[in-house]
Amino acid sequence: MSSFETLPNIHGISEVALRAPFSAICNVTEERFAGEVIVTYRPGAALIEFVSFGEYIKGYDEVETTAEAMAREVFDAVKETAQPVALRIEIDVQSASHIPAWCKIEEGY
Repeated sequence: MSSFETLPNIHGISEVALRAPFSAICNVTEERFAGEVIVTYRPGAALIEFVSFGEYIKGYDEVETTAEAMAREVFDAVKETAQPVALRIEIDVQSASHIPAWCKIEEGY
């Protein structure tokens, strides 16, 4: 997966939330389903550039990964690239095939 761009946090932004649609593969049925990834972070010196982050998440539509694996991959990519002070990744599964569900990985909150 390609990564995303960052910008300097010259305005002192203290918290950011990004939401982007994605699709992934179900662990049980192996069918593709839709959802939304929600990234909340407290930036240090860098901010995630919105457009490139959206393109980065769209890249998951082309790979066969699960929501849980995607949560870990996005968490690790944001932590490495943007180096936030605190980071939360939530995966909101919006599928008619089962009850609504979400998973979360966080550090520093």
